Formats: sequence, structure tokens, C-alpha cells
Amino acid sequence: LDLLMSELEGKEREIIISQVREAAKQKANKRMCETCSEWKPRNDFGQNQWKRTNGSRCKECMKREEEERKYLEDHKRMYGQLPEEMEDDVYTSQANLYETLQLTDDASQEDIKKSYRKLAIKH
Repeated sequence: LDLLMSELEGKEREIIISQVREAAKQKANKRMCETCSEWKPRNDFGQNQWKRTNGSRCKECMKREEEERKYLEDHKRMYGQLPEEMEDDVYTSQANLYETLQLTDDASQEDIKKSYRKLAIKH
């Protein structure tokens, strides 16, 4: 950069210097969010996040993380385990549908309805 700057004269040099200063000024008021990897202005970060030198997260990402955390807490409270810990539900598996309803492959529509209602009441 110094070599390039020494070759420039007068007005051109002043223009480049002012552009570099402006870019540095803009970057000083922005920070990269660790989560979404986007450069965002200072007001997109909480005060505590802006002060951190690394690991800064913007307000949007923090809100998304908080919603995900609440969802997982609610799921664990309702079902007793996290979604990734749950086994495949036999009621949703297409291959086990007749087996789940305790029917044979040649069951009639009426038999399927009765078995489904019986299991729905049970569960």
C-alpha cells in the first residue's frame, strides 16, 4: 500500500486516503455477528455483546437462540425428553401402520376406522 501511495500524487492520494479513513470509520461502528457471520451496526448488538471482543451475537441471533432454548425446554417438560432423544414414533411410520392398528393387510375401511378410534381413545 505504501508503494502504491508513493506513486500517487496530489488529489488522487487525498481521495484514496479519505476513502480508507471512511472505510475504517464505518468498520469501527460495525462488528461481525459470530452466529450469522454478517457485519452489523452497533445498534444491532446488545450493550454487553458489543463490549465482548469475541463471540459477539446480534440481537436477532440472540432472539432466535432464546426461542430455540424455550422450545426445547417446553418440549422436554411436555414429553420428558428432547426431540433428538425421542425414538421414531411407531404411529407415524408408514411401514408399521397396519401393525400399529393391529390389523392385517386385507382389513376393510370399517375395521381401520374402528381400530384407529380405539387407539385414539386409549392414547
